[in-house]
Amino acid sequence: MEKSKAHYPLPVIRSIVAAGGMAVFTQTARINSVLMGLTSDQSLAVIASLKTAMFFKSMTTTNDHHVWRVRLKVMWNLIPSPQRGEG
Repeated sequence: MEKSKAHYPLPVIRSIVAAGGMAVFTQTARINSVLMGLTSDQSLAVIASLKTAMFFKSMTTTNDHHVWRVRLKVMWNLIPSPQRGEG
């Protein structure tokens, strides 16, 4: 199921991540952040920098239609990356 409204308020998400750090990331999010060459600090900075205007859609997970995830469009290539010789 999909909808064009954010299922979770972005300020709540940012607060949860700020309090819990990488421990609140899903396993998939942690794996993909490593594959993108992001450190934990950079991954947390991405969440802290999210804006409501980046919202794309909300959708349920494949395995459980009761669990919602929010899709955002983030320019991750603008984040400094050690693999690209930045930061």
